[in-house]
Amino acid sequence: MDIMTSDEEREGAEYNLELFKDYVHELRQLASDATLELGLLNDDLVLACIEVDSDWVDIIKMFKPEYEEPDAEVDFEKAELLCFTSEGCQELAHCCPDFAEVINTEIRSGMLKVLVFSELYCSVFELEPKKIVLH
Repeated sequence: MDIMTSDEEREGAEYNLELFKDYVHELRQLASDATLELGLLNDDLVLACIEVDSDWVDIIKMFKPEYEEPDAEVDFEKAELLCFTSEGCQELAHCCPDFAEVINTEIRSGMLKVLVFSELYCSVFELEPKKIVLH
């Protein structure tokens, strides 16, 4: 992987922030569904938002083997969303050693870790979980 200049890093970080913002509601819902269905705590989950038109498609396939790359002629979502456990995060860091430090970034307790992968960059964000009210 090429060494990025600070301008490239800034551009990549800004792009990933916009990608994160585009999918924040879907990411929060994905986490909510996973906590309810699997009984996991927020600290046990890691979310990923991966730009599909990038070199990161192998990550999607690693966690979602049935994933098929979209046809370039057809409109498709800009990103694929994934949810996996903290153990999956460790596996991901092992597979992507150039980004292991970013992938392993610690976040505040009770927050959701969101990894965003684009052609330009890999970023980590914190997301406040959706409040679940049981009746």
